[in-house]
Order: sequence, then structure tokens, then C-alpha cells
Amino acid sequence: MDSKEIDIIGDEIAVTGRNMLLNLAPGVGLMVRELIECRERIIQKRINYFVLGFEAFLKSVDPKCIDKTYIECEDYNDLFYSILQRVLTTKSEDKIKRFQKILINEAVCPYSSDFKETFLDLILRINEDQIRVLNYYRNLRKELKETSQGEQSPEVLDKIRSFWAAKCLNMDYTLLKFYNQDLISKSLLSDDGMGRLNTEAYDIVKISAFGLEFLEFIEGDSEMKTPSLG
Repeated sequence: MDSKEIDIIGDEIAVTGRNMLLNLAPGVGLMVRELIECRERIIQKRINYFVLGFEAFLKSVDPKCIDKTYIECEDYNDLFYSILQRVLTTKSEDKIKRFQKILINEAVCPYSSDFKETFLDLILRINEDQIRVLNYYRNLRKELKETSQGEQSPEVLDKIRSFWAAKCLNMDYTLLKFYNQDLISKSLLSDDGMGRLNTEAYDIVKISAFGLEFLEFIEGDSEMKTPSLG
């Protein structure tokens, strides 16, 4: 789960709390004004944090790789603004880093998709553990393609069952099934166990074409020399 949050608003809340107490006697108008001003300060700090981080990412990329024509066009400007709006709604450092990296990826190699806005929303709606789950099933999909065994063989079925995946991911089995259910509801996974004997719901799943495209969008081209999320 996302555990890291930007530690920039504690001081603002403290100042706001103090000022609200000081203004309590005259009436609630000043309290409301202080709440609004606090929110504005928090938003400004989040913008500053995002822009500075984006600048750091940008400096780590070879300037020759940047598509200068594209980043000056309306589409990139719209993407930047769209991402910035979402940044203002999250405290998660991991999500902010993903948004920064997407902007870098787009500056190097624009991604063509009708689902960009949907993908940006999904970044806010799922956590890092769920992205790990998606990557696990994507890697398993590659392994299933390479193996000479049929998918119905016991050995392969063991690998795709949730209890095995939970062990590989070092994750609680019940939590993984919840993640599977949530990712299926978002069309990133699909239930592949229907009709199989002794198979419960969300026990055998596979990554969907939509899930594959989502991972490609947030990670960028594997050939690109962009920084990792570490």
C-alpha cells in the first residue's frame, strides 16, 4: 500500500489551527477565510513540490532525447495541466513520481491512446501493491506463452492461482484476492477461472489487454533512457 506522503502540510495545519482559535471570538467568517487560505497554501506547496521534482527528472534525461516540437504543442500542454490537476488531490509521493515520469516519457516518446485520461485517473485509484500485482500477471503471461505446456496442466495452474501469486508477491492471500477483484472491476485484470473445477471467484486471473496498455503507458518505452521510480 502507499505509505509515503509528502510531509509539507503539518506546519500549515498548525498555523491554521492557531489562527482559527485566535479568530474564534469575532465570528465564523474569519475561520472560513483561514480555512480557504490554508487550502491555497497547501495547493501551492504541492505545485512547487511537483514542479521541482519534474525538473529534477528532466535534468536526468539526455536533452537529445526530448521531442522539443511535441512539448511545445497543445497536446503536451493539455497533458501537463491534466496531470497537475490530479497532483493537487493526492499526498502520495509514489503517485506524484509516477505523474512526473509520465510527463518525461511523453516528452521523449509520446504515447498514442484514447485512454490517457482514464489511465491518469487509475493512477489515483490504485496503489503501488496493485501495480506490483499487474506486473506479476504480465510476467506470468509471458511465461505461459513461452512454456510448451498447456494452460490446463497442473503445474501451470498452480502458478496462476492466487495463493501461489500471494507467496511470490509476499502478500496476504485474502488481500491479494481483494486486489484481484478491484482490478477486475477496473478492467485491468479478468477472471480466468470460470468453469474450472474447484476454482473460486478471483482465484485464477489474467491481465487484460487494457491492463497491458495501462502498464505500457505508466512505464514508457522500455528502450527509453528515463529514470526509474526508485
